[in-house]
Amino acid sequence: MLRRLGRVSGCTECGSRCGYRKFPATSIFQVLKIASAPRLTGLGVLTTGLVVAEWIERQQSRNKFYYYHQQFRRVPDLSECVEGDHLCYFEAEAQWRRDRMVDQEIMGIVRERLSACQYREGPNHLQNCAKEMEQLLQVTKAYQDKYGDLGVHGNSRTCLMKQKHMMMEERKAQENADH
Repeated sequence: MLRRLGRVSGCTECGSRCGYRKFPATSIFQVLKIASAPRLTGLGVLTTGLVVAEWIERQQSRNKFYYYHQQFRRVPDLSECVEGDHLCYFEAEAQWRRDRMVDQEIMGIVRERLSACQYREGPNHLQNCAKEMEQLLQVTKAYQDKYGDLGVHGNSRTCLMKQKHMMMEERKAQENADH
């Protein structure tokens, strides 16, 4: 990252008097410290920028936020929403999309485990990776039952209708088997 820091005797990048100095910026607070370094004035040394940057660092070190630990509260399913409650519809749709992404990641992890086992075992992978293969079959069947045939533009409403139709077909098949 190159910053204009006034005239310097020689550029750290090219050695000329181009006026740029290269410095590694590992955090925004280090950039703030460099940019607001104490400067001499007629009254003495001003350190306001440095103090502010240190205060921000202290505050953020106390309240660490890890984006990969973000937890959402579970919201009601689309079937539990009151008719006409558009906010509930929106939250249910967002929850459905998060659930779908989680299920896709689970499938990817199981698939990676199977491929790692196949690579590790070599020609004996059919007998030594049977457990991973069975797990992948179960996960893909569950994913296909829930999200299959929805297409790219599938949403929570079409998924719910698909599950309803599957339940009705199972009920009819059970009634036909009883008679």
